[in-house]
Amino acid sequence: MTEGKEALKALKLKFDEEEQQLKKLLKTMQDLELERKFREGELKTLQMETKAREEDLKQREAELAQKRQDAKTKEEVLIQTAEEKEHKRGEVSKRLQARDAALAEEESSMERVKFLKSQAEELKLRVL
Repeated sequence: MTEGKEALKALKLKFDEEEQQLKKLLKTMQDLELERKFREGELKTLQMETKAREEDLKQREAELAQKRQDAKTKEEVLIQTAEEKEHKRGEVSKRLQARDAALAEEESSMERVKFLKSQAEELKLRVL
């Protein structure tokens, strides 16, 4: 009977050891499950942050594209305005040149008239 009691004690001791090991394994599994849940939460948070950043980036790209388009349009307007001003300057310059030529012609005509008048006066004086 002593052998039976000793065998029973040995079995009980082995059972207790295995029970402790199972408890440790259960605790490890619970810790791992908590860790997994924590990592999943972190992953979801990171995915949400990434999505928000991507949306922000798309918004900024759209704003930048709009600013580029606005700048291009403004540049085109400025070029067109400059071309129009240059054209007007050319027209004004042509008008001024035409006016100067007309004034020069008029002045030349007036000098010719004066010359002819003086010639006529000389002829008059000679005739008299």
